[in-house]
Amino acid sequence: MSVRWKRWGWGVLLALAAPAGLIEVVAAVRVRHLRGERAALGGLLYTEVHGHGDPVVFLAGLPGTTRFWQGAFEPVAERRRLIFVDALGFGRSPLPAVDYTLEDQLDALRRTLVHLGATRRVTFVAHSLGSVLEAYYAARHPDDVDALVLLGTPIFDSRQEARQRIAEVSPMGGIFTLNPILAREACKLHEATQSRLLARIVPWFLPDLPPEVAREGLLHTWRSFNGTLRHVLLSKPAVVPLARLGPKVTFVHGRADWVTPLARVQVLATATGARLVVTGDDHSSYPSRSADRIIEAVLSAPRRAASAILTNPPGSPVP
Repeated sequence: MSVRWKRWGWGVLLALAAPAGLIEVVAAVRVRHLRGERAALGGLLYTEVHGHGDPVVFLAGLPGTTRFWQGAFEPVAERRRLIFVDALGFGRSPLPAVDYTLEDQLDALRRTLVHLGATRRVTFVAHSLGSVLEAYYAARHPDDVDALVLLGTPIFDSRQEARQRIAEVSPMGGIFTLNPILAREACKLHEATQSRLLARIVPWFLPDLPPEVAREGLLHTWRSFNGTLRHVLLSKPAVVPLARLGPKVTFVHGRADWVTPLARVQVLATATGARLVVTGDDHSSYPSRSADRIIEAVLSAPRRAASAILTNPPGSPVP
């Protein structure tokens, strides 16, 4: 290769590297600024609380936020205290410089629920990744949790199957599970620019979600998304805690939810003694299409009498 062509090649590489390097620097500055803004939460997750009574805790899937629930469950606030939560690193929750492991997520959720006094007679309502997190939380704190209503629960036999099924749900899922380099660069560009253009484009890739829900799904960093995807969704099988929770669980699962075929959920429900509510939903439509069925599942879930939970009276150490 001639000296001229070598120089040309190096010039092209430098021309490409310079903008990429600038994006990395600007993204790091903006993420540091966001961390500072959210320091006021004191390590607690962002929550929205409505109503009074025993707590019902809502946690969306990856990369959803409190907006995923679309206000569809306000009728329950007449009887229960609704606590909508953004997972660590998503929505308006803190963005710490951690690996976003299962332990990171569960510790943050625990701190938040203890702070809110939501440690007795809790009902969980969760979607997708949220189902995995809340199942592990309930297995860790079984005396706190009366019932789990799990929507679109991801059940995979292997990491490879998990990637493939997530990728089949939508073009956006394919980008983020099968093309990590492209996904990383897209996230870094958004971190650096907070691009309005990207916010307009994303709803095209997620046509099954309301545009405002799809746009809120951009409220994360590459570190929080990739870490949670790798360390939780692809690495922590939901069947492990669900096998211990049994009758506490109600699965709400759609016939068109191809993240996990309905037949697999039916087998797990039968094996564990869980209830199963079958709907016509795909993976993203539960709040908009089946809110009434979910509310019915929440209000009819078996619960312990108050006297049965006094083994850890108020003021006792939190486990």
